[in-house]
This record gives sequence, structure tokens and C-alpha cells, in this order.
Amino acid sequence: MYVKVRLAAVVATLFAALGATSVAAAPALAGEAVHATPILNNWVVEGSLTAKKLNQKVTLPEGSTFNGRGDIELEFIPSTGKTRIEGTLTGNVAVPPFSTMLTLPVGGIPTPVSVGMTFTQVGPAPGKVLGAPGQCLETEAFPAGCISLSVPTKVNVGFTLVGILGIEVPTHCETSQPVNFNLKEVQTLVEVLVTGPHFVGTATIPSIKCDGLEGLTLAPVMTTALSGPGNPYELKIHHPPLPPLE
Repeated sequence: MYVKVRLAAVVATLFAALGATSVAAAPALAGEAVHATPILNNWVVEGSLTAKKLNQKVTLPEGSTFNGRGDIELEFIPSTGKTRIEGTLTGNVAVPPFSTMLTLPVGGIPTPVSVGMTFTQVGPAPGKVLGAPGQCLETEAFPAGCISLSVPTKVNVGFTLVGILGIEVPTHCETSQPVNFNLKEVQTLVEVLVTGPHFVGTATIPSIKCDGLEGLTLAPVMTTALSGPGNPYELKIHHPPLPPLE
């Protein structure tokens, strides 16, 4: 019991170190809860989305960030010997415009194409944090209970530029509906706070629509090449690096 209570105190200290706006005093007795509202300012986002049909990976650019806040409570329950963890996590991912190379079937011929892209989140991600006893490996380095983190996120994927053989043409295409990333993961609470959540899964890319006359030719080509289910993704969110020592 003493170990569980001390783990709750450690988690409270971590909340405070990571920018919690309020942290209850570390519990001295079993049954007392730790409550915190951590603020996640400019956490680093790394990830990729692989177009299944093309077997080509699109990697998010440097400068991608997550800003959000949590409302989490942790309590050791003496009668069960378990740690109750529950709360919410909401926020927004910001991805700078970037460019990548895709091989698209232009005129039926696979052709390397330079593509300008945007990833724009649609509304805040309504995340949930719940205890998940026994569903992950607890170690001395990552103790304090397993949690299930669910952050369903919707993103409009846009295409702003198409370049072939050095000729670049501005365009405005995007997915006809947002891409749903059903972000779910089970980790220890300490692992989430220290190394950040890590999500993997697959997503369906909807059909592509384009403005203007290029919509008559470009949209069908991109839809054929990119749209469909089962496109693998990976997303990591972690604390920004500490500033260098002077």
C-alpha cells in the first residue's frame, strides 16, 4: 500500500514538472486522490501516413505541434489494491504546410510528382483517459498503473501544389470528408507523461475533390491513387526538448 501511495506522489510531481495548472497535494494516506490539469504547450508531433495503394509514406514535417490540456485524477483504492485513473485530454495538432514526392499514374504512367500538402484538424480532439489494469507492462521505470488513452481526431488533408518535370501548378484539392484517426493506445501513466503517447493504426482516405477545371482530371487521378481503407499511420507526441544549458 505504501508503494502505491508513493507512486501517486511521484505522478503528482510529474504533473507539476510538466506544467500542470493545479496539482493536489501528494496523498499522505491511501484513498486520497491526486488531481491535476496539465497544460501541453507546443509538444512535438512526429508521424506519418502511408498511402496503401502506392505503398508510399508521407511524413509530417518538423514544426508540427500539439497544444492541449488534461484533467486527470488518480486515486489508490485500498479495498481493491488498484489505482483508479480517469480524466480527459483535449487539444489541437498544428502541421505546417509542406511538400512531398508521390508517384501518381499520370496518363496511366507512374510519374514522380511533387505535391504540396496540408493537414488541418477539424475541431478539438475529445480525448479520454481511463485506467486499464493489467493491459500493459508495468516496470520500475514506468509504474503507476496502465491507462487507455483515446483521442479521436479528424483531419482535412489538402493538396496545394502539383509539380511534374519542374513545372509547378498551384491547385486546391482536399479530401471530400475529414480523415478519421481513431487514436487509441494503452501505456503506463508515467510513460505517457515522460515519453508521450504513441499511436498506430489504419485510416480510410476519402475521395479527393478539387476546385476549378483541374477537378475534372486531377481529382479522379488522385482519388484512384490515394482513396480507400487500410492506410497505416503512426503518431508520436512528446515533450519538447529542454533548452540548451548556457
